[in-house]
Amino acid sequence: MKTASAPTSHSSPVTEDTRAALMDAAERLFAENGLEGASVREITRTARANLGSVNYHFGTKDGLILAVFSRRLKPINERRIAMLDALEAKNADRPLPLEEVLDAFLRPMIEQQGSGLEDGQAFTRLMSRVFQEPNPQVAQLVCEQFGTIVKRINTALLKAVPTLPPEEVFWRISFLFGSAHHAIDAWSRFDTNPFARIPGSPVPRTLDREALLQRLIVYAAAGIRGTST
Repeated sequence: MKTASAPTSHSSPVTEDTRAALMDAAERLFAENGLEGASVREITRTARANLGSVNYHFGTKDGLILAVFSRRLKPINERRIAMLDALEAKNADRPLPLEEVLDAFLRPMIEQQGSGLEDGQAFTRLMSRVFQEPNPQVAQLVCEQFGTIVKRINTALLKAVPTLPPEEVFWRISFLFGSAHHAIDAWSRFDTNPFARIPGSPVPRTLDREALLQRLIVYAAAGIRGTST
């Protein structure tokens, strides 16, 4: 993957509509076919844009990839940091309530599910694909987007659970990331989820976003508080 050049800013309604359509199409096609599998030609055809529009708005395909991730991750992580700032200010020198730390991490991600293209489902699948099909350049991009928030969550978890060994925090955060993305993906595709239709098993009821969030918090809190062996 080549280094992405900075996109040129264009502010007219027509160009902004085209830019958004390209990111919507790219997000969906990257989720379905992978970053390498989705071609610029296919993206522009889906967005009903001309072939040169990716270069015009993003410089390169890599610039488009950067824009797709930044569009979703930047506001999520900004909100996470704002919620953690408020939580730490409220509790001063006291231990942080673990459930509220988890709420600050999970709520912005789950609320994204009602914020745009297919209620954010395509990006959830794209993030799952990134974890399953690692790409060094994309991994670097994700690390840059998540660097600050991971450090903040790390510090907050140690304040919430002072008995947690620092060397264990990496694994607890990794499990938190993975279980949250899997749960959101399963929830977003509940109607076609085969595990919800196993004969002889209790039929689960559908959940709204708040119910999903609260179940994830309960699940994650138990795992983070658990004693390591």
